[in-house]
Amino acid sequence: MFFQDDRDSTKPPPSEALFVPRPKIPQLSRKEFELLYVEVLYTIKHKIGITIGGHLPFIQDLYQYAQEAFKVSPEDHARLLAQATKEKVKNTLK
Repeated sequence: MFFQDDRDSTKPPPSEALFVPRPKIPQLSRKEFELLYVEVLYTIKHKIGITIGGHLPFIQDLYQYAQEAFKVSPEDHARLLAQATKEKVKNTLK
């Protein structure tokens, strides 16, 4: 007697994501979100390598990428970028 397999050979196997529990990601408050975003902008401005001429290649691309990744409005981005620019460079060699 021949038993037909219940699996449909034309369908791809189920995604592993269906079986992996998703970690719970805590929600950030507005203030925490803005502090994190300012830290990202600060890092782009002060810690990305500078060329010999003092020019940061692709810095605008990095700012735009951060804005899109965090889904920040242009107005909030400008305000938070100004805040990040005002912060003094942190001394990490203490």
